Amino acid sequence: MSLLKTNRKSRTGHFAWTDGYLPSCNSRWPVVKKLGYSRRQGGSVVILTLFFTLFLTLFFTLASIQPDAAYATSTIKAVKIIFKQSDPSGSFDAPSSNGTVNSSGTGHPAVRVFNPDGSLLASSPSASTWPKWLTLFELGVSGSNNKTALNSACARFASSTEGSSSNTNCFHTDAADSASGSNQVSCGAATGLFRVSEFDCMAGTAVTAGNGGPADGVYIRTVFNRGEMNTTDNLLVVFEYIAASVNPGLSNPKNCLKNGKFTPEACSDTTWKAYIKHDTRELVQPFLLLIPPTQNLTASSVASGASPTAKQFLVPLAADPSITVLQISRAGSSMDANLPSIIQKCGNATGTGAPVTFSSNLPANSPLCAGVVLYSITFYRI
Repeated sequence: MSLLKTNRKSRTGHFAWTDGYLPSCNSRWPVVKKLGYSRRQGGSVVILTLFFTLFLTLFFTLASIQPDAAYATSTIKAVKIIFKQSDPSGSFDAPSSNGTVNSSGTGHPAVRVFNPDGSLLASSPSASTWPKWLTLFELGVSGSNNKTALNSACARFASSTEGSSSNTNCFHTDAADSASGSNQVSCGAATGLFRVSEFDCMAGTAVTAGNGGPADGVYIRTVFNRGEMNTTDNLLVVFEYIAASVNPGLSNPKNCLKNGKFTPEACSDTTWKAYIKHDTRELVQPFLLLIPPTQNLTASSVASGASPTAKQFLVPLAADPSITVLQISRAGSSMDANLPSIIQKCGNATGTGAPVTFSSNLPANSPLCAGVVLYSITFYRI
């Protein structure tokens, strides 16, 4: 049809559409004018509508995102375990006099945890302040229940007798001193602290060397709930202890090799290793050698006072979301408790006379002659 009904021009000199022949695309314009909108106002409404729609979409999208589980359920970033049998200043109550059964989940549990500054964080595992990401912390205590650590004096909390300053049960120089009663020093741990006395561990039925498995007799085992932690969390571990030995490190470490494999327990009076595992039953290669070195030697350091060590290491939890266990185990000792020189230095529990056999002088209670005294371990989520 014809686009123009007349040849009437617009004010600009061009042809104008007649009222009766507006194209269909503009046929709604009269309706818009009747509603009171100009063309410019109509465009603004469209822009505002689009902006509002985008805002609502973004709002509901963000609302549907769940926060990280670690921060939704547990904001506690650090926890300290104090290796002391004491309420309320230590993490442990008294264990069974027969020790613990050597299997996973049957160790002596921590029942109190602390902040890094030593202040009490939670007085029981059921307390609301107990970190949900710490499922279990347990120790292996020696005794008749512990089939791989039968001697009760091997790994236990120090008694008040052992912790007494008058309990001079070590001789820090030569054999003649033990016969004469001179140069006696105390090799026991302070009352209530958890300690491992290697002379007692190796005397009689020696403690079975640990391999990081569930049947280890002397160990520290921590189980984490990874569902209560950020997937990017790693752990900084600060481990405070005293490690002592009769013999210094070998100048020639050939005795530390077995079948071409480095085996520190073959040449060290005390050896501890760390293992990271997916569950408590798993057997894995050691993650870290913690002891040796030992900073205290019976011939020198113990006489003037043993020095504690604070060792730091990182557990890379973020590398594997299924890692749930950190286990630190006594891996063995090369010390021969039958040697007269060892007996005379570490085995004289009475402090008088030269002992002849270790069996007549048990318990020796001499972790500062050869062994470890544990103070604390702190876990930092980083």
